[in-house]
Amino acid sequence: MMSYAGTTTRSRSRSARSDGDSYVAPNGSAPAATEYREQGSIDWARLAAFASGVLVGALAGASAALLTTPLNGPETRDLLARRARRARLRAADSWDDWGYDVRRRARRTGRRARQAFRREA
Repeated sequence: MMSYAGTTTRSRSRSARSDGDSYVAPNGSAPAATEYREQGSIDWARLAAFASGVLVGALAGASAALLTTPLNGPETRDLLARRARRARLRAADSWDDWGYDVRRRARRTGRRARQAFRREA
């Protein structure tokens, strides 16, 4: 079975597309006012739809993984608890490392600022 989607010519050049006001819809008509967006503007409705699609896909994948796991219930819960504990410890270590780096850089910047101030004074 074949379907026909109409003509798909690409007669417009890239330079014509880069003009903000010369956009022509693929069917040759001018877009409606609600469809037209300036370059660089964010379409929050489309972004929200994409984010919700990603969330639904992640939930569906996680539930499929849990349903098809070769482990039984207690083993799966134990495995998830161990992995969550390990992730929590890694996150805490990363947070501590980040804090240490920030404090070290702040001390170094303060020392350099004091030295520069002394040289100029």
